[in-house]
Formats: sequence, C-alpha cells, structure tokens
Amino acid sequence: MRCLKFIKVINFHAVFDFDDESNMNGICAAHRNEERSILQDEEIFYDLSGSKLDLASKLGIPDDNKTVWIFCNGRKDIKPCKPCKKSEKWTQDYSAGIRDAVIFFSQKDIIPKGRALVIVLLFSNNFDGIIETIRELSIRFGWGANGYNCN
Repeated sequence: MRCLKFIKVINFHAVFDFDDESNMNGICAAHRNEERSILQDEEIFYDLSGSKLDLASKLGIPDDNKTVWIFCNGRKDIKPCKPCKKSEKWTQDYSAGIRDAVIFFSQKDIIPKGRALVIVLLFSNNFDGIIETIRELSIRFGWGANGYNCN
C-alpha cells in the first residue's frame, strides 16, 4: 500500500471504491486526504431530478476542491452497515446510484469532456459492479466502443 501514496496528492473529483471495508482497513483509510475528502455512498446521487447545483454545492464542487469518495459496493463502517453484494444483488441494490453518480460527474460543468482521468486499481478478483461502472464511464465520458476518444 505504500506505493499508493500518490492518491493523497492528486486532486481527484471522485473515487469509486468497491471495497466495503475500505474506510476501516483499505485504501480509503490508508490514503485518502482527510482534509479534502467527502465520504458518500451511492444514495446521494439517486434521481438527479433535484438541482445538480445543490448537489454540487453539498459536495463542495468545484469551489472546495473536494474529492468525493463513493462507496460503490456497501460500507461496513456505518450503522446500519451496507453489505457487499454479488452480481444480481449488486445490480439491484447499488447499480442505479452508481450510474447516477457517473452521470453527475460527466456533466460538462462538473468534469468537462476530454478532462477525465480514470485510474482503475484492482486489488481483488471480485468484479461485481466494476465492469458495469467502467462501461458507464466509457459511455458518459465519450471514449466509445472503439477505444479512447481524445477530442
């Protein structure tokens, strides 16, 4: 984990974390910047029919230069805990909120087109939700099916 110190110094807009124990003993606990990070689960992004500016302000975007650390597959450090889910249960319980989070961050006034940097760090063979999220990122940020679009 020492080789991941770069995570504290990069000003990420969002981190999509699929480890339900990350804030207790994972990458979030070890490497998030406590002064600039806001911990959230997917529920805050459900149904963006409300004002996206209100949500952006609540998350400190863009003025506070905060990193929104989004727990994408449960979270054990809160009460009641949100359990890690497998395949169909992940899709049923977490997918919509994660999709809405990707949609939120892909808006041009949040992260402009062509300005997204996506880093995927895999520490597990549990891919539940990760592939779907990467597919959604590629669609929303315009990378397309034929590789990266560098417009």
